[in-house]
Amino acid sequence: MYFVCVRVENSEFYLGIETSGLSGSVAVYRPGQQITQIELSQQGRKHAQTLVAEVKHILERLDITTRQITGAGVSRGPGSFTGLRIGITFAKTFGYVTGCPVIGIDTFEAIAMNSPSDISETWVISNAQRGDLFVGKYRKTGERCWQNTAEIGLRSIEEFVKSLQPDDTVS
Repeated sequence: MYFVCVRVENSEFYLGIETSGLSGSVAVYRPGQQITQIELSQQGRKHAQTLVAEVKHILERLDITTRQITGAGVSRGPGSFTGLRIGITFAKTFGYVTGCPVIGIDTFEAIAMNSPSDISETWVISNAQRGDLFVGKYRKTGERCWQNTAEIGLRSIEEFVKSLQPDDTVS
């Protein structure tokens, strides 16, 4: 995950919220290091039941308060409609209560950013259910900068597989 943040009280802790898929996660990040990350559920799609408790748990474990969080980033999809709605609602509420800025993060761009350094272009896919995939294509434009080169869309698995070229990379 990546964040655009504002410095407050000489503290730089950022909260990352990812709820676009089957299992989500929350992480606390400080520039240059991820401090800790917790998966929300191994059983899948229980974000509404676990998100608040896990954020509370991660902050207690690190002995930091909500007021020490200076920014929050939340996945904005594509992905599970309900999961995204839960994550975005939580992040907006958290930002409203604490006063920290909240930004939406393109889930696929974040995945592309985690590609190996020798990869300059990649397809990013995610299960859209019912035999379909969310599909996007990204090109590296600079150090840790990726740009969407094909509109994110819905494709059947068969259609996507047929469109792949031998040297294509899929994340």
